[in-house]
Amino acid sequence: EDTGDTPAPGAARRCLHKLLGLAQPFDLAGASRVLDLGCAAGRTAFDCAAAAPGSLVLGIDGNLALLRLARRAATRGEVAYGRRRIGLVYDHRCFPAALPGRERVDFWACDAAALPFAPGCADLVLALNLLDCVPDPVGLLHAMAAALRPGGALLLATPFDWAARATPAAHWIGGHSQRGDGRGAAEPLLLALLSGTHDRSVPGLA
Repeated sequence: EDTGDTPAPGAARRCLHKLLGLAQPFDLAGASRVLDLGCAAGRTAFDCAAAAPGSLVLGIDGNLALLRLARRAATRGEVAYGRRRIGLVYDHRCFPAALPGRERVDFWACDAAALPFAPGCADLVLALNLLDCVPDPVGLLHAMAAALRPGGALLLATPFDWAARATPAAHWIGGHSQRGDGRGAAEPLLLALLSGTHDRSVPGLA
């Protein structure tokens, strides 16, 4: 619950659980392999491991500092980081983290759009706030679709908050021109990509 101007912590976890509700009849509890793309410090990866007792969960990100935090939580069951007080003064913080299933979670630094896995390797692919942060969003959709086994689920959330420093404007999925078919809205183009009516449609996703 938001208590004012400052958002309540845990937004990614709330988003994950809402998406799992929308994804029914897919059941995370029966998943054996999960990929969490753009996993940051790993909170949603750990939630997936806790919800799927037989799963192996792999968090993927390009931010090495966040991956170090996530891996320490997975291997030692603790979170440690420097919290900036002022200027160059940091307070060292370290506290235990109870993370059920953390022994089944690992974290890799690699390109989410060029995953080093065989096609159809995952029951679930999760990507929260990643699609608008990569150079080729449609290429990322294709990579995620390829990673899924038949009948698997892709859970995707994005604010479509495009920035040219991350994604060239020519690769934005809608949202950048009122002259386009979607009149500046990203959702119609995303639906076209998933329904097979666009020239860059993503096969296998619905």
